[in-house]
Amino acid sequence: MIRPVIIFYDPILRSVAAPSDGQTAELCADLIDTMLHHNGLGLAAPQIGISKRVFVARDPNKPAAIYTFVNPKLYPQRRKKEVEVVEGCLSIPGVFVRVPRYTEIMIVERTVRIKASGMFAAVLQHEMDHLDSKLIIDYGPPIR
Repeated sequence: MIRPVIIFYDPILRSVAAPSDGQTAELCADLIDTMLHHNGLGLAAPQIGISKRVFVARDPNKPAAIYTFVNPKLYPQRRKKEVEVVEGCLSIPGVFVRVPRYTEIMIVERTVRIKASGMFAAVLQHEMDHLDSKLIIDYGPPIR
């Protein structure tokens, strides 16, 4: 089901998301439907009004592959390698900000480990930020 995307001034986006209890099949399906409807690369549960540590994402190089993450942990792989990425956000329509991102990361979810680099790494970091109540506008002013 396509859900409304919460806009940046809603307090749920400024609250750290609670751990998920594992009952996520319907939530993940709704996140995927909503992300695809808006042609996004990722969407976190708080963005549809649900304070759970769940998000979905797709690799810009393989847009048909969609990944779901429940209670993930993010680990930068090379702390000294950061680049500025111009990012937008479905919760802040029409705004783009330069955001520093690690070029390589690993996401761990229970026993699953996914290594990501480049733009996919940026997408995963962006969605992790949503789970931790951080928005792109926290990184700096919008680009004109």
